[in-house]
Amino acid sequence: MARKFLRGLIYTTGTNGRDIPIFMKLCYEFWAYCVNGTNQMLTVTGATNANPIQITTSTPHGLTTNQLVGVYGVNGNSNANGQWNVTVTSAVSFNLNGAVGISAYTNGGKVLVPGGMPIGPTTLPAGFCEGSSVLAIGNDGVTSAIGNTLTAASSIPFTQSMIGKHVVIWLPGASTGISSTLANLSLPQASISVGSTIGFSSSGTIFVTSSNGIQTVAYTGIVNTTIAVSSNGVALPTGTINVGSTAGFPISGTINVVTSSNVIQVVTYTGISGGNQFTGCTGGTGTMSTGGAVTGQIFTGCTGGTGILSINNAVSVNQPSTDDSIYAIMAVPSNSQIQIVPFSGGTPDISTLKNNITARAALNYRVIDVTAASQLTLALGQYFIGTMNGAPNINLGQAPSQFQMLLRGASATFGSFGMVGSPNGSWNGSAFSGTASNTTMTERITATSVLFNGGAASIPGFVTLIADTDFFFGHIQSSNSSGSANLKGMYFMNTIPARMYSQVQDPNLLAILVGANGLNTSTGTDSLSTSFGMVGFDGVTRSHQLISRNFVGDTANASIGPTYTVGFNLSPNLGYQSKIGQMTMAETLMSVSSTAGQFSFARARMRPLRMTFGGLPRYFTVGNSGEFIHLANGLLLPWDGSILPYNVLAGGT
Repeated sequence: MARKFLRGLIYTTGTNGRDIPIFMKLCYEFWAYCVNGTNQMLTVTGATNANPIQITTSTPHGLTTNQLVGVYGVNGNSNANGQWNVTVTSAVSFNLNGAVGISAYTNGGKVLVPGGMPIGPTTLPAGFCEGSSVLAIGNDGVTSAIGNTLTAASSIPFTQSMIGKHVVIWLPGASTGISSTLANLSLPQASISVGSTIGFSSSGTIFVTSSNGIQTVAYTGIVNTTIAVSSNGVALPTGTINVGSTAGFPISGTINVVTSSNVIQVVTYTGISGGNQFTGCTGGTGTMSTGGAVTGQIFTGCTGGTGILSINNAVSVNQPSTDDSIYAIMAVPSNSQIQIVPFSGGTPDISTLKNNITARAALNYRVIDVTAASQLTLALGQYFIGTMNGAPNINLGQAPSQFQMLLRGASATFGSFGMVGSPNGSWNGSAFSGTASNTTMTERITATSVLFNGGAASIPGFVTLIADTDFFFGHIQSSNSSGSANLKGMYFMNTIPARMYSQVQDPNLLAILVGANGLNTSTGTDSLSTSFGMVGFDGVTRSHQLISRNFVGDTANASIGPTYTVGFNLSPNLGYQSKIGQMTMAETLMSVSSTAGQFSFARARMRPLRMTFGGLPRYFTVGNSGEFIHLANGLLLPWDGSILPYNVLAGGT
């Protein structure tokens, strides 16, 4: 997948002065649409005047009962519009749970299925994520060559009241990432293994990112088979699935099983037997029937493309872009056109490295009001769930891990938020489940007293988010915090580390951190040094230390020989060449050394993180093409080389 960036987006608090609900709203929009896109955008052809309302779509919807959708633009029976969990009634119809008809359907309507979201992903009130805080929606946008104008092919109506609000822009169509089996191999490849083939045509063209940029690859098929008679009528989940043939499927992995109700279910398997059985199967719901389609995660008959592949490189139906982000609306020239500020997202120009918006057609977009969302009736403990679909591309056999973001603190201000992890992605619609090394990780919240507990209205705040389908970093800063003048920030980090121990010991890796104050590197549960929570071999969540390699120095105080240092910064004796812009950086490893029976010197590698010495000036880009950026205290995060007119953390750390 292409990494996505939201840089220093500015928001303003409403009359109740709440910042954290705004932060969660932006995290939801960014994760569900910019990073993961939508599973699909469906056209409504009917909405019954009944209790509950039944929606009919022009094409098969592929939904699962209890899945979250957003319904927009239904005319006549307008009670259908909003955020709903659904009950599937046929391949082209579903009920909106809790929606009661108000009049006959006349025309219009779209259904959005947010990407990277499991069944029943939220208890937030209607409007916070998908309903009243969404002001306009479409999938016919065109960005102009000027770099900041979004034009709707039809009159949507954009209005002057949208100035100062925000627009979410993302790529339509399915997307996935290269699996670990193809790491360091070169295109062309006859077959291409990916995280998921759901949403892709049975044959056609895909866009694959390699070391040579975006490559066009043609394919003639997706590895597939059908359900055998011996599994007819068997309900998922089940340990063994009988099929026509397992030829072409890997010995372990995931398959997409279409049930008798024409719904796709993802099933993980650990083995193949007799050429016609998947064994060790887990996951999925519904009943299988003879002849039901079963597809794998491999494109076959592939031709075209050059360059070396890396784990989780983007594979998509349409050409990927780092433009997919959230932007402030600065002007509304007409009811079919808005002008946006390109710096919070966008793609760096090849020569100037300054951000602009690439000219693209058929974009998905939605105008949102984050302040209105934070004004809704919210309660302590409301949450949303995100699924990290890129996890299987990092570690062979890993489940798509999940995270839960929760509102925490006093209900008047919501001074903090919490994060819970599920390494094995076990969300069942109401809770996480699992045992041993797959168990749910304990909730992590800020350990310091620096909370967003101010209640002032019209206070500007700043949000920066960096994510891919296998990690999610976020930072918020506002003077509505109780911190000192320069310490009013809060941050989280959520990532899939690369496995260094065996799959048996570490079947599913996930590390999470929630911290406050500045990006500090001292020891403690709020810091970037010793506080990444991860499940141990004994099934207990504990903080892991980060270690980095210290290199041979050329000063009297430098360590002799390459060693590993517990803590975050590299040695302060490591200088940098300011004249030519070169500096030393190192990868980060996770370790546990203080708990008996759990010692692991280098248990996992924190892929998206790098370290340098703390004295490096902030916001320096690092790497041959600026692929990392220094935030503070030696922390390097992924970057795309952009040069901004403001600091990445616009309000400070």
